[in-house]
Amino acid sequence: MESDCPAVPKKVFHALFHLITVNFVLLTVALWIEGLRPPSTGAWSPMALLAGVSFIGYGVVEIAIALTSGISEALRKMFVWIFFLLTGALALALAGSVPA
Repeated sequence: MESDCPAVPKKVFHALFHLITVNFVLLTVALWIEGLRPPSTGAWSPMALLAGVSFIGYGVVEIAIALTSGISEALRKMFVWIFFLLTGALALALAGSVPA
């Protein structure tokens, strides 16, 4: 992508994009591993709990950005918050159903 943005902020955002990608991949792998473990009750899975809280946080941040963006119908147009909240809710449900 080309822009008139100075090189330093452009590279910072480029790096952040890849850091976030690594974070998403690691959380996804952790959830897959936790999902394959046999279920039990009473124990909270730290990895699933971390993933759930992280994705809920991503969703809340995305909603806040959308609501303060000044974009017409921003919540509809910036809809990725729905997937973040759903993934977070499912991860938190998983967190309470697998052994730690």
